[in-house]
Amino acid sequence: MSAHLTNEEMTDRLLGVPSMTVDAHLIECQECLAELDVMRASTGNFRDAAHSWSENAVAVSRNLAAVASRGRTWRSEWIVAAAFLLLMIVPVLYLRERKSPSATSSQESPVAVSEQAQIEQDNELLTAVNSEIAEGVPAPMQPLEVSFSNSSASSANQTK
Repeated sequence: MSAHLTNEEMTDRLLGVPSMTVDAHLIECQECLAELDVMRASTGNFRDAAHSWSENAVAVSRNLAAVASRGRTWRSEWIVAAAFLLLMIVPVLYLRERKSPSATSSQESPVAVSEQAQIEQDNELLTAVNSEIAEGVPAPMQPLEVSFSNSSASSANQTK
């Protein structure tokens, strides 16, 4: 009897690669035949488990999609109801506001007074900024202007 089959020869046999020497060995060696049967059973169990997992995953995703679509339907019904209520309430409130003259319209509200004070403060700030921008040299740099004009005058005197 020859040596037992190698792992490569067993794998080739499982994959269906024809070999007369492997077939002849399997007829004679019950040990290799039993190992090949164990390998076939193991790969078959793995294949069945993979198929089962795949089918289960598909079923779960379908259930999740069904639940999500039911949730969207429920939400869309609420959106339609809210839009309907807004379309009914807003015109009523608008007409009600137009019919009742406001007693506070002749007097300025405290908010309007504070807004006016803020506007005045903003205008004062803008005036100050404009005056700073209108100057030829910014205030922090004015000492440099004096020293520059003195140095340029002294350099002009030296060239004469």
